[in-house]
Amino acid sequence: MRDAAIKPEIVAPGVDVVAARSRFATGTGAHHALSGTSMAAPHVAGAAAILAQKHPDWTGAQLKAALMGTAAPIDASVYDQGAGRVDVLRALGAAVTADPPALAFGRPEHDDHTPVTRTLTYRNPTDAPVTLALTATGPFTPAAPTLTVPARGEASVEVTAGDGEGRLSGFLTARGPTTITTPLGIDREPESYDLTIRVLDATGAPTDDNYTFLFGGPESTYRPIATFGGVGTVRLPRGTYHVDGVVGTVRPDGLADSHKVVHPVVEVAADTTLVVDARAARPIAITLDAPATSKAVGVGYSRGTESRTVITGVLGDTFDRIHIGRVGPGVEGIVSNVGGAWTGSGGHAYHLAWFDHDTVPTGFTRAVAVADLATVTTTYRRQAPRHRGAKLWIARDPRTDTAIGFGLPFDLPTTRVEHHNTDGLTWSAEFHHLRGQNAEQIVVGAPVDHQPGGTYSDAWNTAVFGPSLAGGDWASRFDDTISLAIPLFGDAANDRYAFTVLDYGRTFLYREGVKVGETRQPGQGRFDVPEEEARYRLETTATRGGPFSTTVTAAWTFTSKRPVVDPKPLAGKEGFGLPISALRFAPATSTRATRRPDPPRSTSPPSPTPAPTRAPSPRSRSRRPSTTASPGNPCPSPAPARTPRPPSSRTPAPPGSSRCAPRPPTNAAAGPR
Repeated sequence: MRDAAIKPEIVAPGVDVVAARSRFATGTGAHHALSGTSMAAPHVAGAAAILAQKHPDWTGAQLKAALMGTAAPIDASVYDQGAGRVDVLRALGAAVTADPPALAFGRPEHDDHTPVTRTLTYRNPTDAPVTLALTATGPFTPAAPTLTVPARGEASVEVTAGDGEGRLSGFLTARGPTTITTPLGIDREPESYDLTIRVLDATGAPTDDNYTFLFGGPESTYRPIATFGGVGTVRLPRGTYHVDGVVGTVRPDGLADSHKVVHPVVEVAADTTLVVDARAARPIAITLDAPATSKAVGVGYSRGTESRTVITGVLGDTFDRIHIGRVGPGVEGIVSNVGGAWTGSGGHAYHLAWFDHDTVPTGFTRAVAVADLATVTTTYRRQAPRHRGAKLWIARDPRTDTAIGFGLPFDLPTTRVEHHNTDGLTWSAEFHHLRGQNAEQIVVGAPVDHQPGGTYSDAWNTAVFGPSLAGGDWASRFDDTISLAIPLFGDAANDRYAFTVLDYGRTFLYREGVKVGETRQPGQGRFDVPEEEARYRLETTATRGGPFSTTVTAAWTFTSKRPVVDPKPLAGKEGFGLPISALRFAPATSTRATRRPDPPRSTSPPSPTPAPTRAPSPRSRSRRPSTTASPGNPCPSPAPARTPRPPSSRTPAPPGSSRCAPRPPTNAAAGPR
């Protein structure tokens, strides 16, 4: 029988706790409100310090017992609050303490209805005896209604937990000169049984070379199952589960095959044994009618419940050693995927993906004709020497919005011919500008409308780099908060935005000419503003290394007030988009990172191209912004008078500034969430 200990043991204020704002924190003002255990724990530590100051001879156990015994219970289970909310004033007046300060009765199995008894001891450090009146809540009963604790002595009482099912809790209250409360808990197992897993490799032999997990049941449990000698056992509440195992088998050539075997429906209504047999999986074969070599491939699926989703798969460089199989029926809610990236001769690349619903495939076979694929001839430019590129083509299932993507690295500059299937999918792309293994910039593109057999052309990583507002409301207002996350170094395309490693940044927001606040984050911040309509000016500056577009400064003016109606979340963000726009520049450029000598080849400035702009919301009554640009700079450069001049691109960031890392690449993940 497990102890089913009561955790947490005590709680403290931890929601919207206000403290002085660090110079490294985002937002504005001298103070900042945060929530979490990092806010609650200092309250308990401070209470313990005050109590220790009064009782310098007390041990840590005594301090803990006094704090827990005098805590104020709240309306929650003891498994959510422990003894309750810390009360330092009551703790300073504590005379009697309980040992242990929380009484756990374990976790009896579901067919064990025997009453469980535990002993609780009270200690009295005073010079006079203390009589306590004992009462209990929940399925708990003290052996006596009163207990007398002698002066500088101790006395014990037995407490019995009655029958029931699940996590049962209550408090034992001892009333005397002071009141001491002790949390009580017993986790009586619901109807549960053993599930035993036997894992066999592709030769039929038991193996521990596997990763097996289960998912589902009454609480949508995700739980890995360890095996020893190919056998593992877990205790589960009665219910329906999903079991998945990836089984490894070493081949004669020393390489290993991976067999992913999925049992979508496993009923546990009695002690059950399930065999995860690698031989139930079948090969995956994808062939093209052109010479091609696979570089990155994968097969997997997701399955969700109302409370959580599991995403799992097998990745590799070839399908030759990957097998997959389903045992039993498919079920609603599964989205499976197969895909990968291949390279061919002459700079050709192939990106392929397929999805299926409510099932996991048993093997997978496709013969692909290149003539049926969309073909994109793409030029990639280089921003600086010693950099490479990586292109991720991302396929999205429009029915479920599930996506998978695979990337291939290559030298820069270059032109590649990229092919992808369509099959009713939505495709988009990301470009990573790499120095070594690190992405210094990630450019994210919009979905493309490509047809089977269609031919297209494209260019990535092309100057001029500057603010881009494609892809969402990067500046928005929710209630009385203005939120900013403006990408400042998008490439020349109008339908992309980018994340870049930066050396320096500042953002300022002004209201009617008065500064609302500032951040040390370029284009980023959260600012609390009054609800009344006012004219705002947003200024930002950012500096990065490299020969091109090293500094961006921008300024926007707009009018805004609190929205009349609370908006619905938009694309993962909250609020109404603010009416700001960006000027884009698309001059003729070289494929190589070389500066043009002075004087410029052309005396005509590049022509600004308007970026997609979200129309002002009538509910926020915002007016069209004004934006200025300096086309003589290598990127849009509005130069607001109040924006501080940043250091040169090679100067280390000043204290308090930050280096902004790019967003991680889009790709498949594994595990529950």
